[in-house]
Amino acid sequence: MPSSFGDLDRLVPRLRAGEEAAFTALYERLVDQLATFAHGQLRDKAAAEDVVQEAFLQFVRNAESFDGDGRQVASWLYRAVRNKCIDRSRSAASRYEADVEVLPSDGELEPPASAALMEATFDPVVAAALDSLTEEQRSVLLLREIDGLDYAEIAEVLGTTRRAAYSAASRARSAMRAALSAAENPASEHRSAP
Repeated sequence: MPSSFGDLDRLVPRLRAGEEAAFTALYERLVDQLATFAHGQLRDKAAAEDVVQEAFLQFVRNAESFDGDGRQVASWLYRAVRNKCIDRSRSAASRYEADVEVLPSDGELEPPASAALMEATFDPVVAAALDSLTEEQRSVLLLREIDGLDYAEIAEVLGTTRRAAYSAASRARSAMRAALSAAENPASEHRSAP
């Protein structure tokens, strides 16, 4: 099965060498997907952008020691974003400022083009349904349905097997359907309650 991130393979040696253009290309290739994923986790555009920036900065600092291919670079960044989202969610009181550093670039990088998509995708009903999911279910659903990762890529991000990722996605879709159905038909919920 071809990787959605195979096009990043050519960047890996340049990233290890610290080439600025390679970091910019990596950022431009993944920023929209990562920002959409983070926004789905946090539902806060500014926090999502901060988390993505922090993950990229962490990668930039450690790129020379990275030993993997393009798919593993993408998985590493998704995992870093996911972990940072979890950290932020668990300790909402501990708001910290990201480093003032900026990614290597010849100019100012544009904000994610998916900002409009992020706003449109997470209306209040969808946000409430996403909130009803477990963190794992929310991650799997966003990675699969919004970012379009395949199950092998999701498994790599979550540190699990392809079969477990598929199963988690199935449970997430069922839970999401149930939450959306309950939101559409609140009266039926009261009738079925004892």
